[in-house]
Amino acid sequence: MTVSAEHFETFDLNLQLHLRYCRAEDVPKLEWGGMFSMDAYIIEKSFLRHLAGKNIMLVCEANNFPIAQVWIDLERHAADGAGFIWALRVLPGLRRLGIGTRLVAAAEALIAEHGFACAEISVETHNVRARQLYERLGYQQIGDDGDPPVEWSPEPEHLQPPHIIMRKQLTPGAECRIENVTGVQTH
Repeated sequence: MTVSAEHFETFDLNLQLHLRYCRAEDVPKLEWGGMFSMDAYIIEKSFLRHLAGKNIMLVCEANNFPIAQVWIDLERHAADGAGFIWALRVLPGLRRLGIGTRLVAAAEALIAEHGFACAEISVETHNVRARQLYERLGYQQIGDDGDPPVEWSPEPEHLQPPHIIMRKQLTPGAECRIENVTGVQTH
């Protein structure tokens, strides 16, 4: 059966998005229909840390489905005075619409509310678009993560690709130490 092109159309969609804290019912949805089923263990472990106040998980939902997320680790670089932003992702069809920028801004606000002077974020070395976004938002490369952590997953083959660490000063004049980052670059 063929459909003639006269039945096709281009139309605008008014989609309301809601940024909020992650809830238990979001956890299985964060696998995004199997796209991230390999990360189910990480998602579940991170949610338990979220409930314990060690991690903050934010989601951006549309029609009761999380179409984007960002997580903040409140412990990983706390000794350096930094909250650590990670697991920032937006559904592929909704990227480059400003959703990631809003998630980073919300994460930075929460990091500052928790008393941290800086925000840090890691980006895979090959992810040029993400790095450009973070640079546009004021982040500067301070080093790399050396050997990526393996403790997040029970499977040894679940290794992460190399990342660079980027930092942004949130509180002018406050000190951010660099002790827990390898490959540190001095400017």
